[in-house]
Amino acid sequence: MNQGVKEKKTKASQFRHARDNAVAALGKVLKFQGANVDSAALIPHYVASLPLTDDMEEAQSTNEFLAFGLLKSPETFIGAANERLEKIVTILGAISVKK
Repeated sequence: MNQGVKEKKTKASQFRHARDNAVAALGKVLKFQGANVDSAALIPHYVASLPLTDDMEEAQSTNEFLAFGLLKSPETFIGAANERLEKIVTILGAISVKK
């Protein structure tokens, strides 16, 4: 029984790392190819998937991109009617306590 629990935890951890990597990849597409994709359609999905919780290396670069985006173009990330403001504040609160 103990082996089954370990396998379940391992699969869950692998899923979370894969998810973090997928979200980070989306962020890199937005960062480096934003002019070539529909950023306005992708950014809401990107923000909804944050913060990254398991891959701290990817989390750091993702957090830096989010901060840069908020400074450069806040309306793009927060939304024209501030529809993602609460989520952004939640993300910033969560990442500010990560070590």
